[in-house]
Amino acid sequence: ITGSAIRRIAVEGALPVQVLKQEDIARSGATSVTDLLQRLPAIQGGFGESSAVGSGSAFNGVSIHNIGEQRTLVLLNGRRLAMYGGQSFTGFGAAIDLNSLPVSAIERVEILTDGASALYGADAIAGVVNFITKRDVQGGDVTLGYSAPKGGAREKRISGTFGFGSLGSDGFN
Repeated sequence: ITGSAIRRIAVEGALPVQVLKQEDIARSGATSVTDLLQRLPAIQGGFGESSAVGSGSAFNGVSIHNIGEQRTLVLLNGRRLAMYGGQSFTGFGAAIDLNSLPVSAIERVEILTDGASALYGADAIAGVVNFITKRDVQGGDVTLGYSAPKGGAREKRISGTFGFGSLGSDGFN
């Protein structure tokens, strides 16, 4: 393996990470993960819910700085997710479908909006979105949504989380 050590100046530090905590997610009123991310200024050009209407595809991807959903790395608890099985908006099947993540199961979202390909590889050229799920959930949470704009398509949404057991005492949750 060939590499190089490039001198850096002392003021250079870690790349900035934007963190959306559980309180921020609840306060946003977002009913889906896609809805939550679309509200952020750095998320541009992804294939969202409004773009999917009439396209024959239910795919929802995330794109940081409009570089493309195949160049934005999506992680779940710090691990890579399986790619979308169909075609994404750009024609490649190399993106993550956000529909597979219920917003009610998300504890926080960490977003690295600068390129991170040196750390994560070519699929992180635009940046990284890391979803951290809730742990040790007791009880349940259900989110329902319904939209029916005049002259438009109706949309129904449901997201639910239910947990029992304790990781500390039972060894499961």
